[in-house]
Amino acid sequence: MSNAPKFVLGAILVAIVIIGRLIPHPWNMTPVSAAAIFAGVHIGKRAAIFVPLFGMLIGDMFLGFYSLPLLLVVYLSMIAAGLLAYGTRNEHGVGMFIARPIAGATLFYLATNAAVWMFGVAYPHTFSGLLAAYVAGIPFFGPQVLGDVLYVGLFFGFYAWVTKYSCAFHSLRGTLLRAR
Repeated sequence: MSNAPKFVLGAILVAIVIIGRLIPHPWNMTPVSAAAIFAGVHIGKRAAIFVPLFGMLIGDMFLGFYSLPLLLVVYLSMIAAGLLAYGTRNEHGVGMFIARPIAGATLFYLATNAAVWMFGVAYPHTFSGLLAAYVAGIPFFGPQVLGDVLYVGLFFGFYAWVTKYSCAFHSLRGTLLRAR
C-alpha cells in the first residue's frame, strides 16, 4: 500500500476513535485499542503509534484531560497494543485475531490499574492496596475485552470485504476495458 492510502486509512481510524469515544458507550468499550491493532497490522509501526495517540488526544480535548501520569499510562497502553500487533503482523489466523485484542486489553488493565494505585489516593500504597485496585478494575475488563474483540472483528472484516470487492471490481473493469 502506498503512502496516500495509508494516510487516508490512518485518518479514518483516528476519526473512528474520536467518534467512538464521544458517543455514548459502555465503560471501556471503545474502538481505540482495536484501531491501534488494525493500524499496526495493516498500515505500519508509525500508524500503530499515531492512530491511538491522535485519536485519544483529540478525544480528550472534548472530554477533558485528567491526571498527567495516569493519562500517559493510558496512552502508552493503547500504543503498546498497536506495537504488539505490528510485531505480530505476519502471524495470521483466528488465534491471532483473538489473541491481539485480549493481550492489548490485559496490558491496559494491568498498567492502568497499577497507575491508579501508584498515582492516586484511593488505595493505600501497599500490596493489598494494589490488589484492591486490580479487583476494582475487574468490572471494566470484561467490556473492554468484548469491545476490543468486536471492533477488531469489524475493522479486519470490513477491510477484507472492501479489498476483496475492490479487487473484483478492478478485475471486472479491466476485463470490460479490454473487451472494447
